[in-house]
Amino acid sequence: MVSIAFTGGGSGGHIYPGLAVASWLAKSFSCRIFWIGSNTGMDRAIVEGAGLEFMGIPTGKLRRYFSFKNFLDLFRIVAGFFSARSILKREKPALLFSKGGFVSVPPCGAAKSLGIPVFTHESDYSPGLATKINSRFAEKVFIPYRESLKFFSGPAGEKVKVSGNPIRQEFSNADPVKGRAFLGLGSDERILLVLGGSQGSREINDLINACLPDLTRIYTVVHQTGKDASDLSADKSAMMSDIAGHYKSYEYFRD
Repeated sequence: MVSIAFTGGGSGGHIYPGLAVASWLAKSFSCRIFWIGSNTGMDRAIVEGAGLEFMGIPTGKLRRYFSFKNFLDLFRIVAGFFSARSILKREKPALLFSKGGFVSVPPCGAAKSLGIPVFTHESDYSPGLATKINSRFAEKVFIPYRESLKFFSGPAGEKVKVSGNPIRQEFSNADPVKGRAFLGLGSDERILLVLGGSQGSREINDLINACLPDLTRIYTVVHQTGKDASDLSADKSAMMSDIAGHYKSYEYFRD
């Protein structure tokens, strides 16, 4: 049976679109799929939760600013390269599909060194540093928007294909009735859903918190805050009494 390797991680945005591709491949033909990701953080839980085999490697973060951590993480990136190379050499996948994030760079480099074809996908309008590095190793670089072509030039530009973003089947099969039941809201309730990514966004959280009194006059605000959400405000107790029942915060939505 042919094997296909996936890589990417560090946040849900680098994993979930890859899971959509993996799900489609698994349903389209008989293949074994495994994922190479960070041996720390959320990567393993999300991938194994989707029923895929997960193999962890050491990872270092790629920062565009000066930090002593860059020096330390350089050793982790090198260790990740050799760890990924060992996995790929042993498992012999037909190709490696990357969804980006700092964890994807060592596996992409390792695959290139072994002659394994690399394909990478960027979900954002502008490519991240990992995608720019991985484009050097890749056979094809998939991007979501035609307007994003301007970020790629030279040899990298010849590899680019506009594909859109992969969407998980759960979104096509979603049931609004179940969603409202989960939230405890009636069919006529107006809902404003706020998502700041799997890790949340402090800027979005602060903006929503500042606007809550106005927003909750019109909507029930359903807010995915992330794990390290900042406190609502110094006047939290007074404000919460005014918006009671019209603000629902959750650390993270899964199923």
